[in-house]
Amino acid sequence: MSIANNSRLTNINKDKEKYYELSTLEIIPWYFSSGKHNWWKHPLFDHILVSEDGTHIIDTRRGKYIPIKKRISLINGVISFRITFVDQQKVARTRDFCCFVLEAHIGKVLDSNLTCDHADQDGVNNWVGNLLPRDILHQANNKRIYRKVRKDGSVVGVFRATKDLKVHSYWVALAREYIRKGATRSKEKSKKFSTKTFGENSAKQMAIDWRTTHVSFKLSYDVKIVDPEVRKTFE
Repeated sequence: MSIANNSRLTNINKDKEKYYELSTLEIIPWYFSSGKHNWWKHPLFDHILVSEDGTHIIDTRRGKYIPIKKRISLINGVISFRITFVDQQKVARTRDFCCFVLEAHIGKVLDSNLTCDHADQDGVNNWVGNLLPRDILHQANNKRIYRKVRKDGSVVGVFRATKDLKVHSYWVALAREYIRKGATRSKEKSKKFSTKTFGENSAKQMAIDWRTTHVSFKLSYDVKIVDPEVRKTFE
C-alpha cells in the first residue's frame, strides 16, 4: 500500500472517531424469560426474535442476545442503530436495526427503495407501531428540509425570515409532503406567520404548531402489524 493511500485510510479512521460516538444498548439478562413482553419473529431469520419495545433482540438458537450498536453523529445529532448476527448459513450479516425491527413487526422484508421512519419523530422509540415504511428518496428530502437554516426557531424546520428582531418579519414553517410519484417522492410546503399581525411569540408558536400538525398528518397512515411469535404471559 502506498504512503498516500495509507495516509488516507488513517484520516478516514480518525474522521470516524471524531464525528461519531459509539455505544451499545444495555441488555437485561431476564428480559426474554420474564414473560412480560411480546416478541416478533423476523420473516427471513426465524431464529431471531425482537422485543415489542425494540430494545432487545435474541438469537433463540444460541440463547443469547444480539448487541445493538448505537451511533450518534456529533455533527447533526442523528441517531442510528446497527446489529451484526450470524444467519442460518453461518454468514455474518450487519443490518440497520430499526428496519430489521419494522420487518419483524409487519412480517415481510422491506423493498430496496424503502427505509423506516419514526411516527413520533423520536429516533430511539422503536416500539411496535411507531416504525413506518418510507420511500428512501422522500425520507432523504424530508431530512434535508428539516436541517435547513434554523436561525432563531425553537424546532427544526421553523425559523424567522429576518434576524433583526427590531423589525417586523415572518416566522416560516417548512415541511415535506409525501407523494408516490416524482423524482424526490415529496413536495415542499411552507407557511409564514406575520409578527406584525400576530405578535412575535404568537407568530412563532403558530409556525411551530403548523409544522407539528403537518408532520402528524404526513405520518398518519396504517401499517398492518402481524401477530407476535411469543406472547407475554405477565403484565
